[in-house]
Amino acid sequence: MNENDVIYLLACYMIVADSEINDKEIKTLLSLPNYTSFVKDEEKKIFSDDSAKIEISKLLRQANLFPTKTKRDLISFLLRIAYSTCYFGPQEGELMEKIILNINFDRHEYEELKKQQEQNIEKYEEKEVTWQNSLREKLYQLLYEINDTDEDKDRYGDVFLSGKSFVSKIKSIAEKSNEDLKLSIQYITELKSVYCDNCKKITDYSKKIISGKRNDDLSNQLEKGIKNLNKSIEVIINTSLEKNKNTLDKKRSTIDYFTIGFIGRTKAGKSTFHKVITEQKTDDIGVGKLRTTRYNRVFNWENIRIIDTPGLGAPGGKSDEEVAKSIIDESDLICFLVTNDSIQQTEFEFLRLLKNQNKPLLIILNVKQNLENETRRKSFLKNPRRWIDNESDQQSIQGHINRINTYVANFYEGKIDVIPIMLLAAKMKDNPDLDNETKELLYKSSNITEYIRKVKQSIFDSGHVKKTQNIIDGCNYNVYGVLKEIDAYFQNLNLLQKSLRNKKKELIEFLDKEHAKRQTSCSAILCSTYNEIRTGIKEFASRNGDTDNKHLESRWKEFYNDNKYNEKLQSKIEGEFKSFESGIKERIEECMTDLKIIFDSRINTDADIESASTFDTRNIWKIGVSILTGVALCFTPLGWAALAVTAVGAIVGWIGNNLFKSRKERIEEKKQKIVESLTKSINENELTTKVEVNKNLDNFVSSTKNKIIPVFDTLIDNLSNLIAVLDNLRQTTSMIHTRFNVVMLYRVLEHFYLLDIKGKLTHEMLIKFENDNKVQIDRNFDRNEFNIQTQISVPQEIQNKMIELLQTKIIFKNENRE
Repeated sequence: MNENDVIYLLACYMIVADSEINDKEIKTLLSLPNYTSFVKDEEKKIFSDDSAKIEISKLLRQANLFPTKTKRDLISFLLRIAYSTCYFGPQEGELMEKIILNINFDRHEYEELKKQQEQNIEKYEEKEVTWQNSLREKLYQLLYEINDTDEDKDRYGDVFLSGKSFVSKIKSIAEKSNEDLKLSIQYITELKSVYCDNCKKITDYSKKIISGKRNDDLSNQLEKGIKNLNKSIEVIINTSLEKNKNTLDKKRSTIDYFTIGFIGRTKAGKSTFHKVITEQKTDDIGVGKLRTTRYNRVFNWENIRIIDTPGLGAPGGKSDEEVAKSIIDESDLICFLVTNDSIQQTEFEFLRLLKNQNKPLLIILNVKQNLENETRRKSFLKNPRRWIDNESDQQSIQGHINRINTYVANFYEGKIDVIPIMLLAAKMKDNPDLDNETKELLYKSSNITEYIRKVKQSIFDSGHVKKTQNIIDGCNYNVYGVLKEIDAYFQNLNLLQKSLRNKKKELIEFLDKEHAKRQTSCSAILCSTYNEIRTGIKEFASRNGDTDNKHLESRWKEFYNDNKYNEKLQSKIEGEFKSFESGIKERIEECMTDLKIIFDSRINTDADIESASTFDTRNIWKIGVSILTGVALCFTPLGWAALAVTAVGAIVGWIGNNLFKSRKERIEEKKQKIVESLTKSINENELTTKVEVNKNLDNFVSSTKNKIIPVFDTLIDNLSNLIAVLDNLRQTTSMIHTRFNVVMLYRVLEHFYLLDIKGKLTHEMLIKFENDNKVQIDRNFDRNEFNIQTQISVPQEIQNKMIELLQTKIIFKNENRE
């Protein structure tokens, strides 16, 4: 490779930096002298993004060996390439930064070369006309504007739409577009500021959670859940900022031109179509017939940019949605090319994406006939208009158009223009084997001039509105999408917080209810058990009235153990406590399962943007299990041995004071005293045990509440913080959404001469317009609806024209002036 080969191939990388191949860049590229044939194969690899293409790092290493003057020539040429489209984009800027860094080029000199290129920008192709033709153009333009019939518009339009007046119109559209872009940048910048501030708040909340949390499993789970929820909202914000940035970059790059995007199935005839329109002699722009290139190709035709996309459904190519997305932000009008031999409903599904952004649409029907066969061509030329005028046969053009309209009606409001053309007939104009008369007849019968006329008339009549749709609605669609997501999170988090409060209340009420219930049941168990003991005391006394003091204590212990009073009471009370504990665990786990479902349904919304997972719902369930960790029932009946000793001691003391009574009397009195003494001790022990049981119950319930309430309070408090952030985001996003809608309404009313306002559109003027006319707008991109309430009177006829223009359902509700 020589030095110019390296420069040539680096220029190829510069051309595809913005994922487009522009014919102006190709023209500049081909102006480079003294490159070898080697570069043409490598050029194709770079333009088709072939994995075998020469690496840019290798080219930069060789460029770094260039002498200083050659490096300067390289940078100057690359800047010429970048500025040839009249816009130096961020991707091109990033590549230039990489190049000057790798070849050690002086930054000051780079900035000087950059300024020189900026001064040499020529945006429009001016047409030289004589003063007579200029006067004629202006006269025909006036006649065009005051006449309503299609016939008159066609006659007068054919003159001035190809002249200087059309260039002036493009400039006029660009002036208003720059006003719209300026407002868009202002509003998106304001939105970005609010988003960044709230992102910082979310980060601060996360730090606060980390610094204030307890070091236990439950706190760790909560920390993870809240942090993930915070992260989800940050993802929404950051994704929105990135989308808005990319959208504005696309709008800036095409602001001074009217851009038409071509989309169509592979082999539908797109390459032939743009060749015929732009009158190019080849099907490529210096890259060969690339059917699977990932880059869009841009052609400049009479100050109109035409973007040719890779064919839909191409093997190894992009998906239909990817192709549509690649041009949607820079196209002011989409031309969808279909063929009469392949009109299927599935072909039109991608239109949903276009309509969501309120993108103007034009359908081109390419009718295929084998005109290369001489016999068929002669038959065709006998009646060259028959193919387009025959409406009787269902297989005729009108039949195809009706079917197309049926499919398109699923996405677009109102009638969409369908223009039938015969590309092969138009293409044969360049066939050297045909005579001039035949070629001219074929071209006229192709209906291409009807397409060119329709497009230029559309640009002249409503190009500024279509441009506003591209800029304003393009930005607004992103804002609307984020607003939906933020609002969904806001509503769902409010419902979630309400659910948490309800669950907290339900659990506390359950605990209090169960607490009272267990107190009653435990009291009944104690009463029953102690009644059984008291009955047993009488039996024990009747058996041991004559037992000497020495053996009385052992007899009581033996009697007590044989009846298993301790085991019975212990078993019943512990069983009741275990049942209580199990019931609470079950209820908490049930509650956490409910919350898991709520988190899944409320937090995981059907958003168009990719967001991080919120709570790990598997661990939410574990929170319920861990709540009771460290809360244990520790009831052990007290005083059983002491009860026996105390009772026997009392009996012994009594006997020592009654030696002079008869034996029978002493036995009966002894029995009575045994009963009295043991009953007294049992009664006292019953009260002590009851207090202890209730104390255990109280401690258990209190400890459980102390574990549950902080869990819910932590979630509720942090949700409050997030809800406040979301509410701020929601209100700001809604306000910006409304502003974009008001701009759109202003431009439409201006187009139909319903506003008596002069001067450039500014934010202050827009606010005054909104307030003075009491404008309220409800815009739903999903339903393709534009509901407007205003004091401005809009006749029904004009409303119908607005629907036809915007291809959107528009509903006016007019308020009487006060």
